[in-house]
Amino acid sequence: MTLNENAAAGTDSAPVDSDGDVVCDVHGPIVTVTLSNPLKRNAMSARMWRELPEVLAALAADPEGPGGGARR
Repeated sequence: MTLNENAAAGTDSAPVDSDGDVVCDVHGPIVTVTLSNPLKRNAMSARMWRELPEVLAALAADPEGPGGGARR
């Protein structure tokens, strides 16, 4: 997984490897999870299937919420 904590203006995400990538972009309280595997027409690889629940669990377990802000 790649985590990008971008400013509101945004920056480019990390490059994708040959096995695909799960990328989290954090913009304040908003998180965008991107599943990207363009070399395989965006099919999910086994690694991506393993990483996705880990990414979502980490986001759900963060008591401060994405970007460090408290959840309501």
